[in-house]
Amino acid sequence: LEIARAQASHAQGIVNLRDRLARWLQGRGIDQWREGEFDPAEVRREIDRGEWWVVESPVQPGLILASIRVIWADPEIWGEQPEPAGYTHGVAVDRSLAGTGTGARLIRTAERVIVESGRSVSRLDCDDGNPVLKRFYTGLGYTPRGAVDFTVPRLDYRVTVMRMERRLSP
Repeated sequence: LEIARAQASHAQGIVNLRDRLARWLQGRGIDQWREGEFDPAEVRREIDRGEWWVVESPVQPGLILASIRVIWADPEIWGEQPEPAGYTHGVAVDRSLAGTGTGARLIRTAERVIVESGRSVSRLDCDDGNPVLKRFYTGLGYTPRGAVDFTVPRLDYRVTVMRMERRLSP
């Protein structure tokens, strides 16, 4: 499956993927994501800025099976940082692709984008209460850099996230 830069037509598919995964997590008692967090119009603007990459189903056009977003600042979670970095968000992989390595491929794609931008640090965050996700990121070489509370935009709830970073080589 190919990871490609998202097009405007992928916005609703990214939102649908996130909502599917939010329902799956909530059904397992994991309050990491909630349905309705992503607004299709905002995702479309982010796509227009070149921030999203996706895996689209080869048999169902428009069905997004995985996504990742790279941005260049994250003051809400990381504050102001002296060293330029890339910040990864929106990492989502449809449950049908569990165990296929798609998540790791998404992260490596984001790291390549970050390096190509001239930066040498990749930062991300994940729910501090999700040990599986924290192990996944540490397994990819990410180091914990402290937990912070984060208020989720558009929804009225807070989550504690673990900030993690990895130094990249050109």
